[in-house]
Amino acid sequence: MLNKINLKYPIDMIIVILLSLTYAGISSNIILGFRIVDILLIAFVFYKIGSGFKPSFLLLMLLWISSIAISTYFGIKSEAPFILSDVRFYTILAFAAFLGYALGRKSTVQMEKLYYSLVILTVLFFVVIYLLPFLRTYYVPGSFLKDEHANTIYGPSVVIINYLYVYLVIQNRKRPAYFFLTYLIFALFIYSLRISRQDLVIMVLFFLWSIFYSVKDKLKLKHLVIGVVILLGFAVFLYFNQNERIQGILNPKEDTSFVYRIMSNEAFLEKFDQAPIEKKVFGLGMGTSISFFFNEWFGKRHFVLLDNTPLTLIMKVGFWGLLVFLAMIFYPLRGLSWHKKLVLLFPILFSMFLFSHLIYNLLYIFGLYFVSYQIKQLKTSEK
Repeated sequence: MLNKINLKYPIDMIIVILLSLTYAGISSNIILGFRIVDILLIAFVFYKIGSGFKPSFLLLMLLWISSIAISTYFGIKSEAPFILSDVRFYTILAFAAFLGYALGRKSTVQMEKLYYSLVILTVLFFVVIYLLPFLRTYYVPGSFLKDEHANTIYGPSVVIINYLYVYLVIQNRKRPAYFFLTYLIFALFIYSLRISRQDLVIMVLFFLWSIFYSVKDKLKLKHLVIGVVILLGFAVFLYFNQNERIQGILNPKEDTSFVYRIMSNEAFLEKFDQAPIEKKVFGLGMGTSISFFFNEWFGKRHFVLLDNTPLTLIMKVGFWGLLVFLAMIFYPLRGLSWHKKLVLLFPILFSMFLFSHLIYNLLYIFGLYFVSYQIKQLKTSEK
C-alpha cells in the first residue's frame, strides 16, 4: 500500500506538467480534430475517475453538457459548418474541470517542486523552439507565422505557472527575494519571445500583488515609492517601445486587432438581436459562424468565435450556457476569502472580456480548480 501511495504523487505531478507543456492553440489538431493535450486530458480523467465527486459538482457538469446538447441541436438544424469542432472544445472544458477537481481535492502534489520544474522546463522548451523554429508549428499553425508574428516564438502556456505562483505566495508570503525575482525574470523572458500582451500584463500584475502581499504587515512609505517607481518604469517601457503590439495598448483605435474585435462583436450583436427567443436563451448553435465586411484589403471575414468570452458563449450556448459557465467558474471558489477569490479570478476575468482564450485554453479551468482546492487544503491543515 505504501509503495502505491508513494507512486501516486509523482504521477499527479507528471499529469500537470504534461498538460502545461503540451497545450497548444485551437488549431493544433492531431487526430480527428483533437489536440494532444485533449487526448491526454481525457486519458487522465479516466485515470482519476474513482476519486469521488460531490453531487453538486456532477449536477453542474450535467447542466453544462445539457447546454452543449441543446446548442448542438440548433447547430444541426441550421446546418452549421463547424459543429464537431465546437462540440469538442466545449465538451473538453468539462474534462478540464473534472481533472482539476480530482487532483486538487485528492492529491498531495509537491507544489513548490512542481512550480520550479514547470518554470525550468518551459524555459527549456522555448529555448529549443528558438533554436529549431520549425517546432513552432506544433503550438501555432504555419499560416499564422507571417507578418507581425514572423519572429514570434510560440511555446507552452504559462497559465498553470501563474496559478502555482499565486498558490505559493498564499501558502507563504514571507519568501526570499529570489522567488519573486525569478518569476519577474521568467515573465520578461517569455514576453521577449512570445510578445503576448495578455501574459505580460497578467504576470506583471501578479508580481506587484505578490510584493504588496508579502510586505503588507510592514508596509512603509519606501515600499509605496518602490511600487510607484516600478509602475512608472513599466509605463515608460510601454510608451517608448516601438513594437506594434505594445503600441496597440496605448493606441487601440490604430490597432488592427482591436478594430477587428469591435467590428466582429457588432456584427454578432446585430445578428443575435434578430434571433428568436429560444436561440437567445440556448444560443445560435454549435458550429455557428458570423460574417462581416472588414475593409477593402481583407474583404469579407468569417469567424466562428469572438475575442470576447461572454459574447462567444452567448453566440454558441446562449444566456443559459453563459450562466452555467459562470457557475462552473465560481464553484471551486466557495469557502475562500474575497481576496483569494479576486486573485484567482483575475486572469480569467482579464481574458474573458478581451479574448475568447478562456474557452479554448482548458488550462484556465483546470488551473482554477486545481489551485483553488489546493488552497482549501492549506486551510484544512492550519486548523
